[in-house]
Amino acid sequence: MNNTVKQLSQLATEEGYNKTALPGVGIYKTSESSAPEPLCYSQGIIIVVQGQKRIYFNQESYDYNPDNYLVLTLPLPAECQTIVEPGKPLLALVLDLDLSVLSELVRVLDEHDSINQANRLTVNKGLFVSQCTNALSCVVIRLSDCLNSALQCDVIGQGLIREILFHIFRLKFGFLK
Repeated sequence: MNNTVKQLSQLATEEGYNKTALPGVGIYKTSESSAPEPLCYSQGIIIVVQGQKRIYFNQESYDYNPDNYLVLTLPLPAECQTIVEPGKPLLALVLDLDLSVLSELVRVLDEHDSINQANRLTVNKGLFVSQCTNALSCVVIRLSDCLNSALQCDVIGQGLIREILFHIFRLKFGFLK
């Protein structure tokens, strides 16, 4: 992921949220660690490629870092702490959750009988943290490459986002195939 860190560093020219050429995808950068502070998270997916964040919600803490990503299924108020090493700013891909794309993905998976029926009733707290898989990491690398080209963003960007959603929700909800 070192190349991904380099690419996202070049795209994230400012502290905070940086827009990209791909609608619904941004890069969050911060160079300073922070104590827990209240935030209102939007629904979406946060994939950290460098650094670490800790979110406190309902008397529980959730760490997300290059090994684990965060998914928020709805906007949530929470406390968040940022942990960075000197000279290595936190860098994270922030993907909006497009409900129309997610609905289409669920429809297709359901048509293929690929949704584990037992997991349909899974209690959802509005957020979850899961381990990054090799398959997901490969798509993240391809997405970071894509973000450097407006042409690639227009041609393959939405497909890569859809593939990321597939890998994330396949793991969380136990798709069978």
